[in-house]
Amino acid sequence: MQNIIPYIKDCPNGSSCGESNTAKPLFRLIIPRVPYPNVFSHIAMPPLGILHVGTAVKLDGRWDVEIIDELNWRRTVNKKDLDYDPIADHRDLQARRPAQAVGFYAGLSSTVPRLFKLAQFYSSLGIPTITGGAHADALPDEALHNFIDVIVHGEGEETAAEVLRAWATGSKPDEIHGISFIGDDGDVVSTTRKLPICDLDNIPIPDLDLLVELARPLSIAPFERTRGCDYHCEFCVVSDRFGPSRSASPERVAAEVEKRVEQGFRYFFCVDDNFTQGREDILKLLAYLTDIQKKHKVKLNITVQVRSSVGRDRELMQAMRAARIKLLCIGLESPILEELQEMEKHQTPERVEKDLRSLRRNGFMIHGMFIFGYPLEDSETSIRLTLRERADRYISFIKRNAIDTIMVLKPVPIPGSRLARRLKEQGRILPLNLVGWDKYDGNFLCFLPEKGVSAAELQRQATRIMRRFYNPFSFLRFPMLVFTTPVEVVRDGFQRAREFAKNPSESIQMAMTGGIERASAFREGFREAGREVSRRWRNAVMRTLGSAVVSNWLRSSHHRRFIAMLSNFQATAVRKSNKSPGDTTPA
Repeated sequence: MQNIIPYIKDCPNGSSCGESNTAKPLFRLIIPRVPYPNVFSHIAMPPLGILHVGTAVKLDGRWDVEIIDELNWRRTVNKKDLDYDPIADHRDLQARRPAQAVGFYAGLSSTVPRLFKLAQFYSSLGIPTITGGAHADALPDEALHNFIDVIVHGEGEETAAEVLRAWATGSKPDEIHGISFIGDDGDVVSTTRKLPICDLDNIPIPDLDLLVELARPLSIAPFERTRGCDYHCEFCVVSDRFGPSRSASPERVAAEVEKRVEQGFRYFFCVDDNFTQGREDILKLLAYLTDIQKKHKVKLNITVQVRSSVGRDRELMQAMRAARIKLLCIGLESPILEELQEMEKHQTPERVEKDLRSLRRNGFMIHGMFIFGYPLEDSETSIRLTLRERADRYISFIKRNAIDTIMVLKPVPIPGSRLARRLKEQGRILPLNLVGWDKYDGNFLCFLPEKGVSAAELQRQATRIMRRFYNPFSFLRFPMLVFTTPVEVVRDGFQRAREFAKNPSESIQMAMTGGIERASAFREGFREAGREVSRRWRNAVMRTLGSAVVSNWLRSSHHRRFIAMLSNFQATAVRKSNKSPGDTTPA
């Protein structure tokens, strides 16, 4: 067993970062809630970035820190009072435990309207406010004119701690790099941006005890190995904000995972956009993760985000299986070549399908993430297929590749992305008074599609893909599974055993599964048959639950009303564009 280097950094004086110190001013970090229910509403896992910021400020020693995750907050205010006054919960919180400074997570554009309301409340009490994240990073002027005092650009740990240090000592943050604020003359001042943090090993392990008043205990422990990205997809802002990929050492990452295991966590999610960047370090980390499980005699369940190309690397897949990485979240985006080319994904549907077959054959579950209706520069290409035909391509691709769970979103012109700049230059982004930031979560269309393409139909067809997959009648699968499971286990078990006996070298499961170096073909065949049946039961449950989530969203988002608005707006825009210069007929 390899030794794990103890990279864990404790708080000053050996105290726990989660312990309250009433002699210090309180810095409250807030993760605003999403406006509409979605899958993230049901997962008790906060964004990792805000945990890093809170821990860095706590370690600075001048502030006591707490984090309020509104998606997982045990409020003391009832829903009736919140319907009357949406800020009632924070009025109560501030009365119970006054904060002297407040920070906000602005990583999701859809939460910005809520963020600004909260900022207005705290600012009205004379409390300084600070925020950071992709949205505020791209639009600092907007935030600074909505009751935010300081914007942190890029990575926030060091910068936020410096700003809070300045506030604690009564000095101005003018000399701090990587921030924006309103100067004495009323103009927005942006200081020189900081370079990305290169030595990720020196970043302390986030302190989960900073999360207070949780409605549910954390179910999944997030961790990271890399920051930045080596790819440049048009719709994404990661590479532009954080630059090329940088990584912590395998020892540092393993130390964090081991600490979480000792805290009782068994489910993990790696937030890296591409977990397998840096192959040699990844193989080393996977060996550490395998050893941690042997050492503590536990079985972990780890989810990571990867590109489908990992399906071409047999050694890497074997190491991932041994480390009990079970679910792969893959940005498949589209089964249409022209759309992949426009996104700059550098892959083809045919190559992706081969990769998916390899990954499924080697025992991984696949969560496919798609973008429907991507705007093309060459509108002629997109018009060759109707929207329904495009949607059918997605449905066929998902079914053909037996993808376990899916997420189908519309393209979002995320502020700061090249896609947003392109659509803005073309005058296609819908006005915020019609489609506000609250709808920038991928579930709503935020721009006008190419000429000749119906915005309402695009919204409708994307929803149809989700409804076909997460069918309201998914629960009917359970009676069928009850009757077919015994037969399938016996049939598939003998069939797989014969295959393993004939050609064991073709199966990485034979080489290493759950720490077993060699196993008989018979035992391994039935083991794999059992896993396949377990996958079917799991997927039946996920589709049933997913159906409830989709139905709830359709109701709460007033989906039909939104589609009608899209149709009316596009019709008006077409009439205006078709008017001749001398035509005085009202549009």
